[in-house]
Amino acid sequence: MQDSLRRNLSRLISSEIRGQNFNQLVAHIFVKFWVDLFINLKNFFGSDHKFDSPKFTKSRPKTLTSFFQVFEQSQMFNVFIEEQEQLSEQGKLNQCILVQETQNSIRKKLEILKPKRGKLNFSPDGNINPTGKAQRTSKGDGTKEKSKERKKNLKKEGSLGGTIKISGKSKMKPENTVSEEESERSSSAKKSQNVIYIGFGNDKDGSILKSLRDCQTHLRSLEQQDFVVYLPILRTRFADIDKYINTQQVANLIPLQTNPLKVFLRFIYTDEIDLTGLKVEEIFDLLQFCGEGLPKLRSECVQFIRQGLTEKNCLEYIHNIVDIKSTSRDVKVLIEEMKLFFVKNWPSLVFRPELELLPTSFLVDLMRLAGQTAIQNYQTRIPLTKHEENEIRKDNLREVCLKLSNNHVTSDYILNVGDKELHVHRYILYANAPSNLLPLGISPGTLNQPTSAASTLSAPSSTDDHNNSIDIVSDFKSFQLFIKFLYLNEFVEDDLISLEETQALWETASYFLDEKIAFEEALCAWMVSGLTTKSVLKVLIQMEDKPCAEVIKEAVLDYVATNMNVLAKHNQIQQLPKPVLISIIQKLN
Repeated sequence: MQDSLRRNLSRLISSEIRGQNFNQLVAHIFVKFWVDLFINLKNFFGSDHKFDSPKFTKSRPKTLTSFFQVFEQSQMFNVFIEEQEQLSEQGKLNQCILVQETQNSIRKKLEILKPKRGKLNFSPDGNINPTGKAQRTSKGDGTKEKSKERKKNLKKEGSLGGTIKISGKSKMKPENTVSEEESERSSSAKKSQNVIYIGFGNDKDGSILKSLRDCQTHLRSLEQQDFVVYLPILRTRFADIDKYINTQQVANLIPLQTNPLKVFLRFIYTDEIDLTGLKVEEIFDLLQFCGEGLPKLRSECVQFIRQGLTEKNCLEYIHNIVDIKSTSRDVKVLIEEMKLFFVKNWPSLVFRPELELLPTSFLVDLMRLAGQTAIQNYQTRIPLTKHEENEIRKDNLREVCLKLSNNHVTSDYILNVGDKELHVHRYILYANAPSNLLPLGISPGTLNQPTSAASTLSAPSSTDDHNNSIDIVSDFKSFQLFIKFLYLNEFVEDDLISLEETQALWETASYFLDEKIAFEEALCAWMVSGLTTKSVLKVLIQMEDKPCAEVIKEAVLDYVATNMNVLAKHNQIQQLPKPVLISIIQKLN
């Protein structure tokens, strides 16, 4: 145990990990040491809640006997045991971290410190043989003695997979050996080439994010795979990410392997979930990482585990699920379902040796369930509550973008519309825009300018064309709705506006978008959704008196033609101008 402690600390100090992640790993290393020392601690408390110290010491490895004989006399040990006895009396012994953590769970947290093991083989002539195949030599040439001498001169640096150098005056250079500096450069180049950019919206390949350097946040998996993401979306959707984000670090370490981290990030930025290809233990890791957040992703993980549950893997699944420290109902429900599954298949599972790895409390629950006659009515699924269904329905990218629109805290750009300000996120605008947004002053040449470099949009004026204003938007509300559309790629039902505002919104989009077909379709559908058979007649009269885009007119006339049976009964239809009536008749054909 002492060797393991020294080894882990040595690996951590020699690694590139620093900052908050360094501190967390130091804590994990010492927690592992104490978990190894006090494994099965709660089994040594009697019915009177007193700790059986002699029995505990006797159960420890013989190599630690002398250590515990001294340690048990220390104040530190006595105070610790007194606190645990108090917790035991209160029925809260499970709150102790040495009881909560298992050797498997703490070992997973330290996987990043494990060196990548390699194997070096020496050929008879003393050279490195990376393939591991023996090389033949001619007899009688004294190669055995030379080989011994060269092996003595070989110096290994670091682990078996580290750099190999030859010391002394030997001029012989090992095969496939490079300098430490060259190795670092090569490693750095590989990392930069293998970085995965997780895009958003229309930025499928992350090329836009790649050009916005000050909008990037780097994450790193346990396997040292780097990802580049846009933090405001991640932080808004998954607040727990702040536990792992340290602005002083180049890359923030995330306690997930590469594949589950990729699944997690794809969900965050695309709403897509694809668990195929993940190992079962990676699904459990992903479920634990989600914690109380991301109910939709959690639900998919739970469903995946539930569907894969069999008699063969039941105990393995149970062992993994009890290690997850989560109070979310879906995880609790899954645990209860696994208990029921075990009891239903009791004859084939009860004599399995893996049963000894399960916590005592879990075994007690199994015994209680086995005595219930209702177990015969075992159900494969405990249904979701309405609240859970609603939370899953709300767990989507649209809700995230709605929260981010005009968010003063996370925005990185300000647009001045007349005397008012709109706070926006450059990356979201670019990634979601159906075409270029150069008139906003967020052109590729100014992508990395600070917040103070803002475009100014004001009402039409007769000032010089070379000023800093763009004479296009006179209505703040219509421009605000246009920006909101760029965030959501749709209009919100509650934001219904008049025909004049709809026209102003269309003119705004016409100025800023090269291709506006998708925008026009969404705009017309949104406007028509707010029409009634009474209000449409007023709109028809307004369309004749005021400027109106052709696509808007067509959408209104289509609505009239569809509802003509009801509209024909209204006397107000006789007040419509003759050109409007002719347009309606033509639509009916």
